[in-house]
Amino acid sequence: MASSKGAIVFRSLDVGANTRVSLLRPADADRETIPSSDDRTAKGPPPSATYAKLRTGILFNHESPRRGETFVTRKITQAAAAIHLGKQDCLYLGNLDARRDWGHARDYAEGMWLILQQSHPDDYVLATGESHSVQELVELAFAEVGIDIQWQGTGADERGICGRTKRTLVSIDPRYFRPTEVDHLLGNPAKARAKLNWKHKIGFRQLAGEMVAIDLELLSSRGSTRA
Repeated sequence: MASSKGAIVFRSLDVGANTRVSLLRPADADRETIPSSDDRTAKGPPPSATYAKLRTGILFNHESPRRGETFVTRKITQAAAAIHLGKQDCLYLGNLDARRDWGHARDYAEGMWLILQQSHPDDYVLATGESHSVQELVELAFAEVGIDIQWQGTGADERGICGRTKRTLVSIDPRYFRPTEVDHLLGNPAKARAKLNWKHKIGFRQLAGEMVAIDLELLSSRGSTRA
């Protein structure tokens, strides 16, 4: 994207199955992250010749009810809604311990707009500065529909059961384990806070609640088809 202020690039750090980003501490705008997959060129920095004119936004995982159904956040919130409505029996996941810096896309859209208003090229990280596990998201999503998830077992044998009925609602499927899984992904938005006066407004619990609520509406309107 080009403008009178120079080129503008936004890079998403939503980590997929084919992308590995090694982070030993929170990633910030002045620290390069290097994907070790075939799409490294697309997600990596632009050529140095043009980089001096770029405004770059590095966006950590940004979610919303519009998220695709195959992404783990939407998969979880949709499953919680479907199980509550009797349209699904069980949710199958991989690594429950993976931690992500999840924020709401609405906040990140505002952050991108603020980056576009800057008169000088610079790099910014948009993130919440908080990380949560897949397991935490499962617990929050099911709590939104009144289901208390309790955990039994360990590793590939771990399962989430309904605290009331003792029925297994969450199981581990080894097919969803990724050989290049990123265990912990966390961003440092300090520079965006200081220079853009940007900070995420929507918390993790509110994000999960909004996604479950919309999935309940969508699934209720689809009739009685069972997943």
